[in-house]
Formats: sequence, C-alpha cells, structure tokens
Amino acid sequence: MEKLLGIALRVVIVYVYLLVTVRLSGKRTIAEGTPFDLVVAFIVSDFPDDIIWGWVPVAQGITAITTVVLLHATVVFAMYHSDVLRRLIESEPSLFVEMGKPVRHNLSFEKINEFDLTAMLREHNISDMRDVQKARLEPSGQLSVERTPQAEYARKRDLNANA
Repeated sequence: MEKLLGIALRVVIVYVYLLVTVRLSGKRTIAEGTPFDLVVAFIVSDFPDDIIWGWVPVAQGITAITTVVLLHATVVFAMYHSDVLRRLIESEPSLFVEMGKPVRHNLSFEKINEFDLTAMLREHNISDMRDVQKARLEPSGQLSVERTPQAEYARKRDLNANA
C-alpha cells in the first residue's frame, strides 16, 4: 500500500511540475487545447508503454494512470466551480492588437513576433493590421479577431438597413 501511495505522490508532483512548466512556456507551445490538457497527455501517454514492456508492474501502472485521471477530473471539477483556479490553470486571452496597433509586451510575453502575428492575421483574411479592432490569443492557442467597423464584411441585413 505504501508503494502505491508513493506512486500516487510522484504522479501528483510530476503533474504539477509539468502543468507549471507548460503554463510558463506560453500559449505558443500549444497548437490545440490548453496547457492543462497537454500535461495530462504527456503523463498518460507515457504510462502504458512502461506497463506494456514490464518496466512497471501492472498494479503500479494502473494506480498511476488512475491517479492522473482522478486528479484531472478533480481539477476540472474545481475549475468549473472556481474562476480563480480556472484563470491560474488556463489563463486569460492575451490582447495582441488593439485599434490596429500591436501590443508588444503581450506579444513578447507569449513569444510571438510581429511576423508571426501578421501570418496569424492572414489566416483570418486580414492583410492590414489597421483593419483589426482587437485580436486576442485565446487559451487554446487560437487567434480571435474583431475587425474594425470599416473592415467588416457586408451582410445581407446591411442592405436592408439602408433600404
């Protein structure tokens, strides 16, 4: 029993360490998902290999995987009920462009240069940063963009408003 508790404790320590490390590395390191999801993927993806090759007894491997799954479920539940915990783990969106101008300190913090930012804007069919009212890097690593009113696409209802 003491050995199983030792495994569970090591899992918790590694989980927290990886979560903090990935969180501090910035959103750029995460193509999809959140740092929280990436940590769980790192940990769980390694355990089955150790069990399969016999490096870890099955009971210990299952204990480790179960501990990660239960820890993940507990943190997800806690995040659902606590905005403070959610912000600590998932972060808030980072403002990259405001009123057509880059927010350099946020770009620097997330390790994104202006060349990368313009490439991200082109993926939203924006070739001129002045057409952006606000652009934010979301916790998922995706860029969300609000165009200036002049840069918005015309919509069918716009035609009816002028009639």
